Amino acid sequence: MKARRQIAKAKFLIAVLVVMLAGFTGSALAATDHSGFFEGTLDTGPDVTKACLECHEDAAEQVMGTTHWTWSSKQKIDGKTVHRGKVNALNNF
Repeated sequence: MKARRQIAKAKFLIAVLVVMLAGFTGSALAATDHSGFFEGTLDTGPDVTKACLECHEDAAEQVMGTTHWTWSSKQKIDGKTVHRGKVNALNNF
């Protein structure tokens, strides 16, 4: 009985590992190497952002619409959907 449980745990861990590796590999393959698109170096964060926006014009609007940027989202509390965010939630920021 104990051996079966250990085998089941091992199979589960292997399955999780395979799924994680597949996910990491897929995202790594999807990314484009942008290092050849620029001459010189980009020394500051704003320099990088400016360079990105030269080709990805819509990226700024897309980012500013995300929960990360707005700090707000809809959340279900006690069966009701409410608007939550930095404006109406206590936090330590």
